[in-house]
Amino acid sequence: MASGLRAAWSEDVMKSAVDAVRQNQMGLNQAAKQFSVPKAILQRHVTHVKRLNKRSQDGKKQLGRSQDLLEETENDLVSHD
Repeated sequence: MASGLRAAWSEDVMKSAVDAVRQNQMGLNQAAKQFSVPKAILQRHVTHVKRLNKRSQDGKKQLGRSQDLLEETENDLVSHD
């Protein structure tokens, strides 16, 4: 893995590593080494699988913060006098 690159691993490889850890096939350290993914990022994906599966409308990874308010709630707050 090259230094200084963001997400140098493929999404499919990360998903396989997350699945292996969540199904207790191997530990976090072993999965990180076997799949050549950063351990800290693998741990984050294992504990926050919902974020890993979050997709934008075009099917690509969505970067940035997640939306905490429903659109309806946000509109109610905006229109509140």
